[in-house]
Amino acid sequence: MPVSRAQDSQPTWQKYLEHLKNDAFKDYMGDLNQLKLLKYTYKGKIRSEKHKSRLIETICSDKAATVSLLSNLVISDTTFTNNDVIIQQKIYPNFEIVTVRQMVNSGKLTEDSIAMIKQQLYENVRIGFDYLELDWSYKGKRFRSLSIVPSDGIPTDFITSRLYTRDKKIINSRNSTNKE
Repeated sequence: MPVSRAQDSQPTWQKYLEHLKNDAFKDYMGDLNQLKLLKYTYKGKIRSEKHKSRLIETICSDKAATVSLLSNLVISDTTFTNNDVIIQQKIYPNFEIVTVRQMVNSGKLTEDSIAMIKQQLYENVRIGFDYLELDWSYKGKRFRSLSIVPSDGIPTDFITSRLYTRDKKIINSRNSTNKE
């Protein structure tokens, strides 16, 4: 009798990527709603220090896709109460996907910062971690990135690791005394 695998037995990384594939960004504003994960391919486990080193060099190579952040899109909603002005903001990233070399040439990334990123990867990536290849569509272009899956199960790559939204709440007290 065939055994079916329950949805709950999927690895965390697979659930996360399925969520991204199923239009996770469609309700966002700004450039996020144009980013689409087309597919992901499980490549295996990191087998040795040499293999780890090759992956890190590929992830940080001149041709690797990365995010160049632009000005954020900020959507504000203002509420006036008797005593306060409450401003609630949703902050969405605007960005382009470019190569690491383009980031260096534009001055947004330095060789020193790439060396620091590599050093952090060498310190944090372990033999036995899974790695994946991610295929993206963004503004009509296709991109590919390598992703390492750390022990928390959330894949990390140069595209998703730089994108986030924020909610911000600002409360300003209004002066109730009017001196006119």
